[in-house]
Amino acid sequence: MKAWVVILSCFFIAMWVDILPSPYWLNWIRPEVTLLVLIYWAMAMPERCGIITAALLGLLMDSAMGTFIGQHLISYSVVVSFIALTYRRLRVFDVWQQAGFIFLLVGVEQLIEHWLRLAVGYENQGLWFLIPVFVSAALWPWLMIAMRAFRRYMGLVKHLI
Repeated sequence: MKAWVVILSCFFIAMWVDILPSPYWLNWIRPEVTLLVLIYWAMAMPERCGIITAALLGLLMDSAMGTFIGQHLISYSVVVSFIALTYRRLRVFDVWQQAGFIFLLVGVEQLIEHWLRLAVGYENQGLWFLIPVFVSAALWPWLMIAMRAFRRYMGLVKHLI
C-alpha cells in the first residue's frame, strides 16, 4: 500500500476523533489527537509529512471545527517546524522523554491558539486551555506504540521511530 494512503487514513481517523461530539465537560480534557498523529508522522517520515502537510491539515481542521481560518493552520505549522528541526534527536529519546517534549509542543500549540482566539475577540477562559496539554502528553506513549505497530504492519518501515 502506498505511504500517502496510510498517512491520509491516519489523519482522517484522527480528525474524526477530534470532531466527534462530546459533552461540554469532556471538551476541556480532550487530547489533541490530530496534532499527535501529525507529530508522529512528521517524526517518522519527515520527507512525506512536513510544514505543507501541517498547513493543509490545519486548514481542514479549521473548516471542520468551525474555528476561524488560520487558527489550526498557524499552530500546526509552528509545531511541525519545531519537529523538522529536532526529529533526529527526538528519535533517540525513549518514549517518556518524547512525552515530555510532546508536552512542550502541545503547550506551544495551545498557547498559539489561545492568543489567536483572544486576538479575534473571544473571552479569556484562564488557564483551562492547558488541560489538553497534560492529557495529550499522557496519551503520547500509547499512541506512538500503536502508530508504530500500524506503520510496521502496513510495511512502511523506513525509519526507526
